[in-house]
Amino acid sequence: MLFTVLFHTLPFVSPALAGERLFAWTYGAGTVPKGGIELEHYLTAQTHGGPASTDWEHQVELEYGVSNRLELGVYAVAGQVGGGPLAFTKYKARFRYSLAPMGVWPVDVAVYGEYVGYTGLNERKIEEKVIIGKDIGKLALALNITAEQKFSSAPPELVLEPTLGV
Repeated sequence: MLFTVLFHTLPFVSPALAGERLFAWTYGAGTVPKGGIELEHYLTAQTHGGPASTDWEHQVELEYGVSNRLELGVYAVAGQVGGGPLAFTKYKARFRYSLAPMGVWPVDVAVYGEYVGYTGLNERKIEEKVIIGKDIGKLALALNITAEQKFSSAPPELVLEPTLGV
C-alpha cells in the first residue's frame, strides 16, 4: 500500500503565496510567483505485510519564485524503515522554468531539472522533465515526460517515465 499526504500551507504562511498542487506525482507548468515562498511536506508510507514492516518517508520542500516563470526548490528527506529510527536519507535541489507566461501558448510548457544526493555519497540521481499543461475551465491536464539517470558504483541507469494528471 502506498499513500501520500500533501500539506501546502502552515499557519504562518500566507495562502495567497501558496500554489495549487493538483496531482501528487505530476507537475503542472505553473511556478511560484516572483518573491513567493512555498513550503510542502510529503509523508509516504509503504507497507510490506503489516504495521511493523511499514517504511515511512518524510520530505520537506521549500520553493522560491525567482521570477514569475522560474522557481527554485530544495528538499530534505528523512526515512524510517520498519519501525527503526528516523534518519536523514537524501537531499534534492531543483528548478522549474515556464517557457512562456501561463495561457499565452495553446499549451503551457515548462522544463524541470532535479539533482538528488544520498547521505552515503556513493549514489546520486539527475532527473529532467518536459511539462506540458492545459487548463480548460475547471479541467486541468498535465503531462510530464521524464528522463532519470542514476549514478552509483554500478553502471549508470536511464529510466524514462511519463506521467499524466487529469
